[in-house]
Amino acid sequence: MANTEKKDPAVRKQLPRHSFETRQKALEIFRNGGSYKNCAKTLNIPVYTARDWHRSYLIGTFRAERGARQQVYTAEQKATVLRLRREEGKSYNQISQLTKVNRATVLQWIHRANKEELEAKAQSTIN
Repeated sequence: MANTEKKDPAVRKQLPRHSFETRQKALEIFRNGGSYKNCAKTLNIPVYTARDWHRSYLIGTFRAERGARQQVYTAEQKATVLRLRREEGKSYNQISQLTKVNRATVLQWIHRANKEELEAKAQSTIN
């Protein structure tokens, strides 16, 4: 009998994004003639990720640099965003305007921090 259960599309495993530093190391491995399996083992990344990167490298589409529009924020900026929300109760829009951090990024940081805080509390009650 076949499994007829349907998976909820909203419940999806969030895959980690690899840093640009990891991608740059992979590029160096490929340039030095390394295989994707060697790359995966060396960088401790999934072999399928390394395989896909290697295929992209071979056809010339592998990117190991940040996009021109991609913003890099400091830990201090993130701490300021979280402080403005927690201590001063500012709205997402206000925080974005004050810190010059994209509103979507503000929202993401706050939600992630809240989730981590809840998980830490749940873990502490278990112990």
